Amino acid sequence: MADKEMDEQWKSDRANQVRKKFARELELFSKQLNLPNIQLKDTWKIFDNFFCEKQHNISWPDWMNETVFERVDQLYNEVSKLEFHTEKLRRLRGGTLLEEIFQRFKAKVDGSLGEQAKFFAYSAHDSTIAALLSTFGIFYEIYPKYASCLLIEMHKLSNETRIIRVFHKNETDVDRLIEYSIPGCDAPCTLQMLGNDLSRYFPEDWEAECGLRSNVEFWYLSLIFGLFMATVTSCTMFLLEKKKKKATDIMRKYKTLPREDRVPMLEMVDSD
Repeated sequence: MADKEMDEQWKSDRANQVRKKFARELELFSKQLNLPNIQLKDTWKIFDNFFCEKQHNISWPDWMNETVFERVDQLYNEVSKLEFHTEKLRRLRGGTLLEEIFQRFKAKVDGSLGEQAKFFAYSAHDSTIAALLSTFGIFYEIYPKYASCLLIEMHKLSNETRIIRVFHKNETDVDRLIEYSIPGCDAPCTLQMLGNDLSRYFPEDWEAECGLRSNVEFWYLSLIFGLFMATVTSCTMFLLEKKKKKATDIMRKYKTLPREDRVPMLEMVDSD
């Protein structure tokens, strides 16, 4: 379902605007990288390779320089925003993690999480951070880079009131920590208020909404049917082999019996 929604995004007016804005760069990549008819969904691979080379001081080809790379970076940021551009994409790609975080906050408030639990950490991809930010309605200018960090904090103001704050550190070698204001939830943004607002992103059945349930069930049923047929075939072959062996044994038995024409009908007795 998410892939289908994303396919629609690649055909959208917004995607066409990106193609038009970066037409010169896309033509350059097609020529220099021998990638005819390059697609927007593939441009992250170009950025990723040149970004990694830059970080490790690997020389670029002659046609790539800082000016061109800056345009590649801009293209990457624009294309990446398309991945979470609709409510459905935000729900499917960021909703499950968002719900898990909120359930843990609620468990901390009602005491079921325990007194000592104060910090939970996730190791994730840049796309995970981008998806989670988009569910908060926070749309970044720069797509999360490697070693980015997203902090979602719950603070206690009173026994009844908990507030949520969101911080973002885009790279570990930068000391600056950005606090985001949360759209639709003015500070101090309470847990209850924010949860009510964002609950629309909590999937009731994520696998079913993503279209995975039917695929999994089909695969499971196919596996069961395959195992059943393999078992039936094995049993049939075993029984046939057993029957064949039994017939062979009978034939061997008859072959070992003396023939009647070799057995005298009368026994000769010596009169002496």
